[in-house]
Formats: sequence, C-alpha cells, structure tokens
Amino acid sequence: MRRSLRWAAMLAFSVALALVVAACGGSSKKSSTAGATGTTPPAGAKQGGHITFLAAADVDYIDPGQTYYTFGYMVEYATQRTLYSFKPQDSVNPVPDLATGPPEISSDRKTITVHIRKGVKFSPPVNREVTSKDIKYAFERAFTKQVPSGGHLLRRDRRRPVAVEHDQLQADLGHLDPG
Repeated sequence: MRRSLRWAAMLAFSVALALVVAACGGSSKKSSTAGATGTTPPAGAKQGGHITFLAAADVDYIDPGQTYYTFGYMVEYATQRTLYSFKPQDSVNPVPDLATGPPEISSDRKTITVHIRKGVKFSPPVNREVTSKDIKYAFERAFTKQVPSGGHLLRRDRRRPVAVEHDQLQADLGHLDPG
C-alpha cells in the first residue's frame, strides 16, 4: 500500500512537472535547423499554411493547469515547454527540456531536486528568462483549490512543498498525501 501511494505521488509530481510552465518560448540560442528534432525539411517543403483535421473530441482547456484530455495536451505540448518530455521514438525515458538533467532524488526518497536550464525565455510579450520561481508558482497554482487539477487533494497541510534556490527547484514529497 505504501509503495502504491509513493508511486501515486511520483505520478502526480511527474504530471505537474509536465504542465508547470505556461507559454514558454524557445531558448535564446539561434538554430538553423527546422523542426523539433533538428532535421532539415524535405525538398520542396514550404513554411506556413494551415491544417484542418476531423476529430471526435475538442480541446477541453487551454490552461495547462486545467487541461485533462488528449486534445488539450496536444495544444499544450505544441505551445509550451516542460521540465521533462519524451522523444517520439521513446515514450518510456523522459529527457530534460527546461531541466538541465535528471532529477536528484534524496536518499530518503522524499525530496526531488531539479536544476533549471539557463537561457530559456518566455515568448512575447513577457520576453524574460524562465526561473525556478516561475516553476514554483506553477506547482503552487496546481495545488490550490481554485485550479481544478486535483493537485490540492494531495496536500496534507498548508506547508509549501516546493522551494527554490537560484536555478534549482526542490519538491518535498513528504508533504504529499494521496489519502
């Protein structure tokens, strides 16, 4: 039972990590390659245009703190950056995006520390670098009752489970209670 609670807490944390940064733009680095994977476009490809597709569902929310269904996540992943993401060929092993590397997990397995990549900026009109304080805000927002994400149900007490220091974010899983 304790192990399943720990996995539920880790899953909730992972989902929150995936949704923490709304409206993040690209990094400040210039790149001459096209596409998310860094491949060059096929010969004769043209930039721009539009796409129309038929689906049996709709986007539930544009707000990353509220979206729940696949179509909402499709919009979120196309327009926002996350701490970790997955390569299309590997849906099992997360790769760092806003994070600089894998999370550091304390020996008691209650604290996760993530270092934030420098140089990644919000898209206009914000135009400033993403910081660990931005990600902390997203976590705290997810844990409020005002955002119907279910995160507030994991809170055992009023202590804040996320702390920031310079370019690192620490989440204290000892404050999570799935029960």
